[in-house]
Amino acid sequence: RGEPLTMAEGRSLDFHATSSLSQALMAKPVSYAKDNLGNREALGKAKHRTEVADMGWKERKEKEQAEAEVRYLTKTAWHIGSGYNYGVGLTDQHGWNSVGSNLGVAPPRLYEYAGLTVREFTKTSGPFMQDQRKDERIGDMMTSKRERHDAAKANTSKNIKLINEFLEPYVVEYMNRVKNKLKEDESAIEELFMQLNDEFLTSIDMAKIQGIWVEYQEHSSLREAWIAEFEEQTEQLEIQRGALVQNELKSLGLILLDIAHELRGPIERYLEEEAYTQNHVILNNRRAYADIIQRLRVHEIERDKKARSRWELRKVAWYDTLHDRAVAKCKATLESKSYSQPKKRDTLYGALRSQQTILFERRLNMWLDLQSLIPPSLTVDKAKTWMDNLQALDAEQELEIKQRCGAIRKFEIEHHEESKKVIESMKKELKGYAEMTDAEMPSEQELQETSAEFEALINKRKELGLEAVRQCSETLVLQLDYLKSPGLELGRLINVMAKICEDQDDKVKGMRSNHRAEMEKLKEENLSAEIRLEDEFEYWMTQMRQDKSPESLTEKLPLALDALDKIKGEYRRYYEAGMEETRNFEEKMSSQLQEIDDLILPRLGLSREVVDQEERAEEEKGEKEGEEEADSLLLDDDETAVGEEFEYVTLESSRRLFVQDRSVPTHPHHAVGILQIPRKLQAEIEEEERLAAERAQQEREAEEEDPEPQAPKPEEEEEEAGGDGEKKPKFVANAMESPLNPFSPWGNEPLLEVLEIPVASIVAVRRTQRRGMLEYKSRHDSEALKVTDETVKSEQENLTVELDERLRRWAPRPGQAEMDVYEVRDTQLRQHEARRDRHIGALSMRAAAQQTQFSSMIAEAENALLEHREAQRSRVESLSQATNTSQLANYQRLAKLEYSSFLEAAGERLETLRAFAGEALQGLKRMNKQFLDSCLVFEELGGPAGKGGLYNSEEVSAYRQYLDELDADAAERQLEWIKYGEELLEGHKKAAGEELEKFQSSIAHVETDIKLLESVDKEIRSCSLMQQQEIQMCEARMEAVEGKLVELEGLCAGVPMSFTESYKSIQLEEEEEEEKYQSRPLSLCLLICLESIRWRILQMVKYTECLQSDIQLAEIELVPPQLLPQPDVPEELEQLMEESEYLSKLKPFLWPKKEQEGGEGEETEAAPAEAESEAHEAPRYAELLSSREMAEELEGTFKEAIDKIQEKQRDLLLQLVSSYFDNLGEREITRKAGAPATTSDRFIPEKLEDFTAKNEARLTELRESAMLNMQKKVRSLRSIVARISTAMGKVPNAFFQNIAERARRRSRLLRKSVEARFAEEKEKWMELREENSVKLKPSLGNTNARAELDALCNVEEERHRRANAITDESMFESIKIESDESWSFYCEMLYATRALLLLYDTIVQPADLVPTDEDVIAVRKSLLTNMREHVKSKEGMATRELPAGKAFPVKSWKGMQVGEFGANAVLQLVLAIEKDSSITSRELISRVRTEAGEELETNDSMNHAVAFKMRDRNYSQFRLHFVTQVEKILREFSSVIREEKRWATNWSSLVQSLKNS
Repeated sequence: RGEPLTMAEGRSLDFHATSSLSQALMAKPVSYAKDNLGNREALGKAKHRTEVADMGWKERKEKEQAEAEVRYLTKTAWHIGSGYNYGVGLTDQHGWNSVGSNLGVAPPRLYEYAGLTVREFTKTSGPFMQDQRKDERIGDMMTSKRERHDAAKANTSKNIKLINEFLEPYVVEYMNRVKNKLKEDESAIEELFMQLNDEFLTSIDMAKIQGIWVEYQEHSSLREAWIAEFEEQTEQLEIQRGALVQNELKSLGLILLDIAHELRGPIERYLEEEAYTQNHVILNNRRAYADIIQRLRVHEIERDKKARSRWELRKVAWYDTLHDRAVAKCKATLESKSYSQPKKRDTLYGALRSQQTILFERRLNMWLDLQSLIPPSLTVDKAKTWMDNLQALDAEQELEIKQRCGAIRKFEIEHHEESKKVIESMKKELKGYAEMTDAEMPSEQELQETSAEFEALINKRKELGLEAVRQCSETLVLQLDYLKSPGLELGRLINVMAKICEDQDDKVKGMRSNHRAEMEKLKEENLSAEIRLEDEFEYWMTQMRQDKSPESLTEKLPLALDALDKIKGEYRRYYEAGMEETRNFEEKMSSQLQEIDDLILPRLGLSREVVDQEERAEEEKGEKEGEEEADSLLLDDDETAVGEEFEYVTLESSRRLFVQDRSVPTHPHHAVGILQIPRKLQAEIEEEERLAAERAQQEREAEEEDPEPQAPKPEEEEEEAGGDGEKKPKFVANAMESPLNPFSPWGNEPLLEVLEIPVASIVAVRRTQRRGMLEYKSRHDSEALKVTDETVKSEQENLTVELDERLRRWAPRPGQAEMDVYEVRDTQLRQHEARRDRHIGALSMRAAAQQTQFSSMIAEAENALLEHREAQRSRVESLSQATNTSQLANYQRLAKLEYSSFLEAAGERLETLRAFAGEALQGLKRMNKQFLDSCLVFEELGGPAGKGGLYNSEEVSAYRQYLDELDADAAERQLEWIKYGEELLEGHKKAAGEELEKFQSSIAHVETDIKLLESVDKEIRSCSLMQQQEIQMCEARMEAVEGKLVELEGLCAGVPMSFTESYKSIQLEEEEEEEKYQSRPLSLCLLICLESIRWRILQMVKYTECLQSDIQLAEIELVPPQLLPQPDVPEELEQLMEESEYLSKLKPFLWPKKEQEGGEGEETEAAPAEAESEAHEAPRYAELLSSREMAEELEGTFKEAIDKIQEKQRDLLLQLVSSYFDNLGEREITRKAGAPATTSDRFIPEKLEDFTAKNEARLTELRESAMLNMQKKVRSLRSIVARISTAMGKVPNAFFQNIAERARRRSRLLRKSVEARFAEEKEKWMELREENSVKLKPSLGNTNARAELDALCNVEEERHRRANAITDESMFESIKIESDESWSFYCEMLYATRALLLLYDTIVQPADLVPTDEDVIAVRKSLLTNMREHVKSKEGMATRELPAGKAFPVKSWKGMQVGEFGANAVLQLVLAIEKDSSITSRELISRVRTEAGEELETNDSMNHAVAFKMRDRNYSQFRLHFVTQVEKILREFSSVIREEKRWATNWSSLVQSLKNS
C-alpha cells in the first residue's frame, strides 16, 4: 500500500482504528468469476482500481495525538456504519450504497466511547462543589466554563477545518486520476483506430472491424464508468464531509450543553449558523462537481460522434479495399496454373496417349502372335478366337475413345463450371461485403460488368478445350480405321489358311475312313461265311460223338472233311479281295493330295514354274546391271528385293515354289505382292460383284424416292485466331497427324500419339503364315503318303499272315476229328483216379498244419503267464518310487487290470482253442463233401441235366466210404485238444491270483505314508487358495470401484465447460425425447454414482485397514419428497397489489389456492395437488432409482480373514499329523528323509514336533506372501482414492449445470405450448381485424347506415376485448410457468446441494487414509516454511484444529439467498417494470428483496469449495436467465397490448369522423 497522506500542520488520521470507516472509505476487494455475467460490470470496474482506492493509513508517532484523533473517529464511525453490503452494481461494489446500520442513532458520549473517566469533565458538579464555595471560586468556575466553552468551539472549528483540509487532497486526487485515465485512454483509442489504417485493411475481416467498434464502445463505457466513479467518489466525499461535520457539531452541542456556559437557544443558533456555513460549502462543491461531470459527458458524446464517423469512413474504405481484392483474387485464381493449365487435363490427355500406346502394342502383339499361330496349331476355332479378340480390341479401343474423350469433355465443362463458381464466389463475396458494411448493394448489371472479362476468358477456354476434344475424337476414329484394316486382312488370311488345312485334313481323313469302311465290309462278309461253314462242320462232329455204332461213325466222317475244305476256300477268297482294295487306296490318296496342292498355290500367289515376266527379267538382267541396281527397291534393312521370299520360296523338303507377284509393299494398305494373299477365287469375286451391284441398285432407288439437295463441295474455310488478326486453316482430321494442344505455352505440343503400322512386321507375319502353310502342307502330304503307304503295306502283310495262320490252324483239323471219337473216354478215367489221389494228399497236409498250430497256441499261453508274473513283480519293486496316491492307485489299478486282462486273455485263448478245434473238423468235412459233390454222374445214368457228368455211380460210392472214416478220426482229435486247454487254463488262473496277493500286501504301508504327505500338501494348498480367493475378491471390489469411477468421469465429460454456450446450445427436442431427458437427469445419475463410490471405497479402506478418519455413512434421500411451499405475499406488497390492477390480475395465477373459499377448503384442495405432484414425480425417476445399489457390509479386515484361514488350516494339519503318529506303531516310515521317492521339502519327519514345525513354517510363508500382495493392492487403492478426489472436482460443474439446464428446458417447453396457442388466437383476431377494417367504408357515415356501423363497432369492440383477455391470459400463464419452474429450480438446488455435500463429507479422501512413508516425505517442510508457520501462529493466523477423527476442518458456508425465485420475486419484478419500463435486467436483479439463507456446515476442502463455487455460478446464471425471461415475457405481451390500444384509438377516431361526417 502507499505512504500515509500528510495533512495540514503535519497531522494525519489513522483509519485502521476502526473497521467501519476503513470499509466505508476504502474500495472493498471484489470477488468475481470469469464467465459470471452477474459480475461483468464489477469486473470492468475492478480492472481500473487505483492506488488511492486501496490506500491505507498509518499510525502517527505521537501517541497522545493519535489517541485523541481515534476518539474523534470512533465517535463519527458510529454514523458511517460498518460491514460490506454485497450486491451487483457499481455502488454496491464500492460500498457507497448505504452509510451503515447506525444512521440516525445518537452516538455515545465521547468520554464513554474513548474509555475516559467522567471526572475529567464534571469537576464543576458533584461532591467537590462545597469546596468550591468555601474557597469563593464561583467566579473562577464561570471563567473556567467560558474558557472551556470557547476552547470547545475553537477545538470544533479546528477539527472542521482539519476535516476540510484532509478531504481536499482527495478531491484533487480524484480529479487528476479521472483526467489521467481519460487521457491515457485517448491514446489507447487512437491505437485502436490505427488498426484500421490502409495497410491493415486487407488483412482484417468484418468481425475485426465490428470488434474494434465494440472495443471502442467498451472504452466509451469504461470512460463513462470512470466519470460515474468520479461522480460517486465526490458525492461520497461530500456525504462524508457532512457526516463528519454533523458529528462534530452534535458533539459540540452536547459538550456546550454539558458545560452550560450559555443557554440552549444561543447554542442551537450557533450550531445552526455553523451547519449553514458547512452546507453552503458542500453545495458549492457539488455544483462544481456537477459542472465538471457535465463538461466531461458532453465531451464524451462529441467524441463518440466523431469516432462513429471515423469508423464508418474506415468501414467504407475497407469495403472498397475488399472489393478490389476480391476482383484481383478472382483474376489471379482464373489466371493461375490450376485454372489456365489444370493438371487434370494433362493427366487425362496423358492417360489417353498412354492408352493409345498400350492398345497399339496389344494390337501389334496380336499381329506378331500370328507368327506362332501357324499350321498345324492354326485351326478355324483359333482363327475365329483371334478375330474375336481383335474385334474385342477394336470395340475396346472405340469404347476407350468415347469414354476418355467424354471424360475430357466432361472435365472441360466441369472446369468451366468451377471457373464460373469462382466468378459467382466473387459476386457473392462482393454482396457479402456490402451486407456487412451496410453499403449499397451492387446491382446485377454492375456485377455483370465486373465479371464480363472473366466470363469471356473462361468461355474462350471452354471453346478451345471442347474443340481440342473434338479434333482428338475425329483423329482417333480415323486412326482406329487405319489400324483395323491390316488386322482384318490378317484375320482373313489365317481364316482361309485354317479352312484350307481343315479341308485337307477332312479330305484325307474321309479317304482313310472310306478305305477302312471297305476293309471292314470285306471282313464282315468273310466272318459271316466262316461262321456258317463252322456251324456245318460242328454239326457233323456232334453227331459223331453221340453216335453209338461204328458204321454210322464211318459214314459221317467224309461229310465232316468236306465241310473243312469249304472253310479253306473261304479263307483264300477274303485274301484276294483285301489285296485289291489296298492297291486302289494308295492311288486315290496321291491324286487327292495333288488336287489340294493345285488349289492352295494360286491362292498364295505361288506356282511350281517361273512365270514369263520373270524369265524375261532374267534375260535382261545381264544387259542392264547398272540400271537394275539403281531401280531396285531397298527395304529398311538395305537388302534388295530378290531371292528367297521375293522370287521363290524354298521348303524344308528342298522344293521350290515361285512367287507370281514380286511387288514389294510400302504401305500396309497397298494390296500388292504378299499383301494380296489369299487371292480370291472366281466364285468369291463374282459374289462380291453381285453384292456391289445390289447395293448400288438400292442406293439409286433410295435417291429416286427421297432426293436430297446435293451438298456443296467443301471449300477451304479459314477461321480467325485470337485477336492478332492471324488466320489458320480449318482442322481436317488425319490419322497420321496429331491435333495440337491449344493451351500449351510452346504452341506445338501434340495431344495424341501418331501410330504408324510397321509394314515390315505385317509382311513378316504374312510370310511366316505363307511359309508355315506351305511347310505344313508339305509335311502333311509327306505324312499322308507315308501313312497311306504304311497302311497299305500293313494291311497286305496282315492279310498274308492271316491267311497263313488260318491255313496252319486248318491243317491238323482233319486228323483231330478222327482222334476225338476214340480216345476221349480212356483219358477221362485216368483223370478221375489222379484227382482222388490229390484230394487225399491235401487232407493229410491240412491235418499236419492244424497240429502245428495247436502246439503254438499252447506255447503262447505259457509265455503269457511268464510275462504276467514279471509285470506284477516289477510293479512291486516300483512302489518305492511312488510319490503320490494317484500313482499308487494307478499301480493298483494296473495290477488289477493286468490280473483281469490276463484272466480274460486266458479265457479268450481257451475259446480260440475250442473254435480252432471245431473249425478244423468242419473244414475237413467240408473238403470231403466238396469232393463228392464235384463227382458228377453221366446225365444218361441219372446225373444232373446239363452238368456234363463223367463219373460212374459205383465209383462215387467207393469214394464216399473212404472219406467217412477220415471224418471220424478228426472228431476224436478235436475232443483231446479241448480237454488239454481247459486244464491249462485252471493252472494259469491260480498262478495269477498268487502274484496279485503279493502286490496287495506290499502297497498298504506305502499308501498310508503318501496319503499323509498329500493331505498335508492339500491343506497347505487349500490355505493358499483361500487366501488367493480373498485377494481376488478384494481385486473385484477395486475393479467395481474403478468401473464406477470411469462411469463418473464419463458422466462429467459429457457436459460442456462453458455456461453461456451451454444455455445457448439448448435445442428443444420432441416431447418424447424431452420426457426421456427429464426422466434421467444427469444430476441424479451423478448422485447415484457418487453414492455407490462412497460405500464401495469406504468398504475397501476399512477392509484394508488404511483409514484413519472416523467416517459413518448416513442414509441420503437423493430425490426430495416434495417441493417446498412458496411463501405468502409479503405485507408490503399486499397494498401495492390492491392498488395495481395489473398485479391484482396476476395474483390468482401465482397463488391459485389462495383464491379458494374457506380455510379448511384450501387445505383439502391443496392436499390432492401435492399428492398428485408426488405421484407424478415418483414414477418419473423410478427406473433410475431402481439402479441404486445397496451398501454391502464386510465382516472384519483382510488381516483378520487371513488369520482366520491360517488358524483353521493349522488345526486341520495338527489333527492329520497327530492321527498318523498315533497309528504308526512299530512300523517303519517308508517316506522318511533320504528315501528314494522324497525331496528336501517333502518327507515325513520321525517326530511329531518336527512335522508340526515344518507345517507352521509353510503357513507363515503363505501369510507373508498374502500380506505382501495386499500391500500392492493398497497402493492401487490409494491411487483410486486420489483419482476419486480429482473426479469430485469435476462433478459440481456437471451437477449444477444439469439442474439449471433441465429447469430452463422445462420452462421453455411449457411456454412453447402457450405461445403456440397464443399465436393461433392472434392470427384469428388479426384476420377479423382486417375484415373489420375492410368493412369500415365511408358509406357507413350515412345516417341510414348507422345500425350497420354500430353492429360493426360492437364486433370490433368484442374482438378488442377478447384480444386483450387472451393476451393477458397468455402472459400470466407464461409468468406462472417461469415462477413455478424457478421455484422448482430453487428447491432442487437447495436439496441437491445438501445431498451432494453430505456425499462429499463421507467420501474417503487421500487425507482420510493412514499416511505412509511416501506421505511423510511429501509433507516434510523446509526451514522457510516452518518460519512462516511460526509467524502465522504468532499473529493468530495458525491453521484450524481438526475435529477428532476427521481429516478436514469444519466450515460454515454461505447459503442461497431466499426470495430470488418464485411468485414473490415475479411480483417484485413485475412491479419494478410497471413503475419504470426502461429498467434493465441488471437493475431488476437489485430490486428483488432477498434474505440470507441458512448456512451449511460441512468440511472445508478444495472439493467443497469447488462445489460451492459451481453452485453460486450456476445459481447466478439461472437467476439472470429468470429475470431476463420475465422481462422478455412482459415486454413482448405488453407490446401486443399497446398495439391493440393504438388500433382501438385509431378505430374510435375513424368511427367518430364517420359519424360526424
